Amino acid sequence: MKPDEEKTRVTVNIYGTQYKMKGSPDMTPEYIKEIASYVDGKMRTIAGEQTKLDLNRLSVLSALYISNEYFQVKDIQQENEILNVGIQKLESENELYMKQNQEKSEKEERLIEEMSQLKKYQQKLEEDLKDAWQQKEQAKDKSDQIEEKYSKLQDAFHKLKSEYNEWIELAEKELKIE
Repeated sequence: MKPDEEKTRVTVNIYGTQYKMKGSPDMTPEYIKEIASYVDGKMRTIAGEQTKLDLNRLSVLSALYISNEYFQVKDIQQENEILNVGIQKLESENELYMKQNQEKSEKEERLIEEMSQLKKYQQKLEEDLKDAWQQKEQAKDKSDQIEEKYSKLQDAFHKLKSEYNEWIELAEKELKIE
């Protein structure tokens, strides 16, 4: 198979002249006609604006306009590539931020749970302290009651001792008298 047999062939009309075009195998006839139509349109637009141009100058000027458009598109593509790199970087940073944010959220949830447990523990300690204070007050009351009873018992003991001593003295007197 010859290299020419693989190429796409089509006849196009550009600015009133027929051209037989050959394109690479990946070019469809429709695509080649679309390109030719674009060149024809550009030439007709320029010819309408500058009526005194001959065909050679019109062709060169059209090629310059089309080249300018190509370079503008190329610049835009380069800017897009730079922007895409920036977007990828931002997406990576965003993923990292989201991961860090998720980790912070999980840590925050753990801290909230720990705080909840600590609050429950604090409430239990406060209840235990309250119970201890109540027990202390009850013990103090019992201690006061015991001290009061002890004081009364001491008074009764002193009174009995005093009566005993009086009886002993009385008994000694009676024994001496007899």
